[in-house]
Amino acid sequence: MASLPSERLRGPVRVLIRTRPVHLQAIHPSFEKADTALIDKLCAKLFDKESTTKIQHLITRIADERRSERVDIIFDCGGVPAEEPQPEVVAFKLIVKDSEVIASEISHPEIKSKVNDTVDWWRGINVKNHITFPSRTDVRRRRRGLDVGSRVSTLGPF
Repeated sequence: MASLPSERLRGPVRVLIRTRPVHLQAIHPSFEKADTALIDKLCAKLFDKESTTKIQHLITRIADERRSERVDIIFDCGGVPAEEPQPEVVAFKLIVKDSEVIASEISHPEIKSKVNDTVDWWRGINVKNHITFPSRTDVRRRRRGLDVGSRVSTLGPF
């Protein structure tokens, strides 16, 4: 893990947030509201004001297998063009302690390709099922108790 940048970040950039369900629920008991609130808190802390006016929430992936309780949230910040196949990616591990969001940057050579491949995969699944993308399909499926797919390790161990 790397330290956070000393200057505010600017978009356009795709962002991965990695956390645990307990930290997400420390923001709000509802996953559907907590992920959005967590995005807002991270953006206020790390991104310049202009970038935070152009946020598009893409995916919230909650993996609740016994060995890997993990939440991956992916969003575009700063107006990433919809036709951009491989936008730049930054990734952060977040914890919530006493209502404060503590972020540390994740550096790994495969983050960009894994995150962008995951977005493409979800986009394809939604198109196949005649659902617009982005949507909250993964969170809705969890709420209804349905299988959210076998792509738990899609983003790798970083």
